[in-house]
Amino acid sequence: MVTVTPIDSTTFEVMVERATTTTHKVTVTAPYYEKLTGKRITPEILVEKSFRFLLDRENQRPPAEMALGRGRGHLCWWPLIFKNFLISV
Repeated sequence: MVTVTPIDSTTFEVMVERATTTTHKVTVTAPYYEKLTGKRITPEILVEKSFRFLLDRENQRPPAEMALGRGRGHLCWWPLIFKNFLISV
């Protein structure tokens, strides 16, 4: 289970409940959110679907802090793979 709680307009706390429960902090800039989604979904849904996408494809735990679109933990390949996934949502 993935639960997303807004901290502010660009930062979210994500709780992932699997065999163990982990908490993660995710930052999504407004321009990057708009680039990926065209504002078709909320930032919270973007973060939730991002985690579900990663968890479905990775066996390892997501990083404790992640920034979609900038800085440390930047997922530069994200738009190439994930945008097609979002279009189907």
